[in-house]
Amino acid sequence: MNCVKYSEDYKDGLKFFLNTMYDVMGYRFPPSKKEEDLETVYTKCIQSGGDFLILTNEEEVVGCIGVKVMDLDNGIGEVKRLFVLPSYQGQGYGEMLLTELINLSKEKKLRYLRLCTTHKSNKAIKLYEKVGFYNIEAYKYNPVIEIYMELRII
Repeated sequence: MNCVKYSEDYKDGLKFFLNTMYDVMGYRFPPSKKEEDLETVYTKCIQSGGDFLILTNEEEVVGCIGVKVMDLDNGIGEVKRLFVLPSYQGQGYGEMLLTELINLSKEKKLRYLRLCTTHKSNKAIKLYEKVGFYNIEAYKYNPVIEIYMELRII
């Protein structure tokens, strides 16, 4: 396994991976929104001053995670798209991605990482709690989201 920062070399593999994971997770997008998300989720993270990481097994993308800088002055970033293919889950890869993202976020002088999710993501929620995330009040509106969490990293 190899954890690397996103580059254009991974664009097609990442799009295929994300499309697969959206289906696995039951994400429902209007067609144009899904294509937009597939094309921009990683660039939005990077352009905000954050990062997007890819986990590969040889040439296949098997996991990813990103951080989007939400508020640089207050050091707040948002975790985006922690996904690992089902056949690779339960082997520590999600924790590896999350730990690497936390370390990169510290280097960027972020103080807090936030995220939002649903009760359906119970494995991910257990991982977030394991590394120290705690529940907070909603910090943005999304009618689908049920859980908002935060981690103080510095």
